[in-house]
Amino acid sequence: MKPLSDRQLLRWSLVVIAAVNLLGVRAFSARIVEEGWVLVAVSLQIAQVAAWVWAAGLVFLAGYGWAGGTERILGWLKVTAGRLSRLGWLLLPLMALLLLAFPAVLMSGLGVFLEMDWTRHAFFLWLVIALTLCLVAYRKRPWPQMALLAALGIAIPYHLATFIPHVNNYPFSLWWSETTRYYLASTFFDQRIYGQDLPVVFRDFTRYLIQAAPFMVPDSPLWVHRLWQAALRFLMPYLTGYLLARRLELKGAGLVGIFTAWAGLYFFQGPVFYNLIVVVMLVFLFVDAKKFWRTLLAVVLVSAYAGLSRINWVPMAGLMAAIYYFLAVPVSGRRAGAVVRYLLPPAVWVTAGLAAGFAAQQLWAITSGNPPEIYFSSFTSYLLWKRLFPNPSYALGILPAILLVSAPMWLYLLRALQGWRTRWHPIRVLAVAAILAMMFAGGLLVSIKIGGGTNLHNLDGFLVLLLIVVVELYFGRVMDEHAQPVSTPMPVWLRTAALAMPIVFIITFTGLAAGQTSPAATTADLARLQKYADQAVAEGGEVLFISQRHLLTFGLIEDVPLVHDHEKLILQEMVMSRNQAYLDSFAREMASQRYALIFTDRLPSDWKNPEKSPLAMENNVVWRHLTPLINCAYQVEDLMINQSLEVYIPRDEPVCDIEE
Repeated sequence: MKPLSDRQLLRWSLVVIAAVNLLGVRAFSARIVEEGWVLVAVSLQIAQVAAWVWAAGLVFLAGYGWAGGTERILGWLKVTAGRLSRLGWLLLPLMALLLLAFPAVLMSGLGVFLEMDWTRHAFFLWLVIALTLCLVAYRKRPWPQMALLAALGIAIPYHLATFIPHVNNYPFSLWWSETTRYYLASTFFDQRIYGQDLPVVFRDFTRYLIQAAPFMVPDSPLWVHRLWQAALRFLMPYLTGYLLARRLELKGAGLVGIFTAWAGLYFFQGPVFYNLIVVVMLVFLFVDAKKFWRTLLAVVLVSAYAGLSRINWVPMAGLMAAIYYFLAVPVSGRRAGAVVRYLLPPAVWVTAGLAAGFAAQQLWAITSGNPPEIYFSSFTSYLLWKRLFPNPSYALGILPAILLVSAPMWLYLLRALQGWRTRWHPIRVLAVAAILAMMFAGGLLVSIKIGGGTNLHNLDGFLVLLLIVVVELYFGRVMDEHAQPVSTPMPVWLRTAALAMPIVFIITFTGLAAGQTSPAATTADLARLQKYADQAVAEGGEVLFISQRHLLTFGLIEDVPLVHDHEKLILQEMVMSRNQAYLDSFAREMASQRYALIFTDRLPSDWKNPEKSPLAMENNVVWRHLTPLINCAYQVEDLMINQSLEVYIPRDEPVCDIEE
């Protein structure tokens, strides 16, 4: 296939620009009309008319380009770039403003007009066009390359900006599970912080071990822990992208930088959590498919780490090593014996990795001090098959979303497989396809477990392996049966789609909501919490923080002994995994009114329709199986933190029906 000329690229670019702009203007107009803003603001009326005129003009320009006007449009662009180049170094501050304009506007009062995806995309696209023209004027490079650089240059500051609001000293949790992470990380320093020997965390051991680093500095404030978490979430994908660029032996700082930026955004599509991406980084650093013993040692050690991380990541190191082997090592014959000998190294790596990972997990379970049954909750949780498809909890649905995100990669692989019989032994193609299919199916299965299915993070392993196969092929590192490198070119339209997908994903991502109350209300809530806790402790009672437990960790609530049991993340997991032994024990504690005071996020008070409400099944399971266990023995005394936190005190007469 012949490469597209500048004229063809321009024609298709004009179509995309006109279409995205038209959809953006439509979404903007619908929003201001629906909210009634256009009726009271003359400026919005003018903006609405101007936007539609502009959209019509772009449609006309696209039609003009396809009708033979591309040469003249290219001339206009060259003239514009030439005039901009006269600004010289003054282009630098202008480009800096364009780089920062996207997050600045979205996080300002004007951001309300960009909440609709298509409007946000249109705004992003215009910033990319403006920055591209400036880069072409300043660097005198082809505009397609500068367009990619512009898109990445705007997307990454925005990615960083989504974390900035979360770095603060607000004393309460910013979202449902945020401060739970800090409490669980603090248990590695249990004696110093709580004066107790606590059980080891029962999930994501490596996540909390990494997240515990700021606790090495005694009395480090809450904002330091938030900064550390934000740095991990932002930087780890890009560091992994850089290691992949090194492994691919890419030449030139520009290419390495662009690839690193793009790969970092790609990893965030899952996202691949920062403790799990360590597995990927270590494989990139130490696995060499042509060195059996070195790879075996690396796979065993990395798999042991994965076993302390997450059960579905136990096979990842072995599978990554196997993928690299099948891509780089030819089969030394067509007979069955040669095939068996060929398959032996990857089989040993995968088996050894599984053994090491599960052994580490079992050792962790045995020595942690936790009940063994809580480690296997993933196997007994409810499965919500409807989350594969569009639903209130995830508008796209897991299956359409992963197919959309990976579509350019799949199309490229199908193109690369044309004439594969003359290049590769069938066993190599089948092995790679089987690994990808297994991780795809496994990721879908884990995604439908209750509590999940709201993004693609359970398909993280599949996304990593797919990327490895594609970049190895694209950069000519796959060997045919004659040990010659095979490189499959990617058409411009497909390369554009592959490069654009992670960028579109990140500009659609708006970050996690970080709701806060006013400083005065915050101070008042803290004082009330302290007063309730002081009274309960003074009367000799125990205080159970089911949620907001980090208040004890950071000394925001003082002189209250920690009760480690029944932290909300663990309690929720036990409910959703139907761990009846745990729930029976919890029910007996509630019925006996063991605690003088309980603080918890508001418990579900009614049933929600799964067809209409996000996370309705999670609500309904807790409402049915947990709420009654508390309400039969306790009653709500107070509501705090914008009525999101309930204060429970014992009922005068419990009405619990507990079998002894």
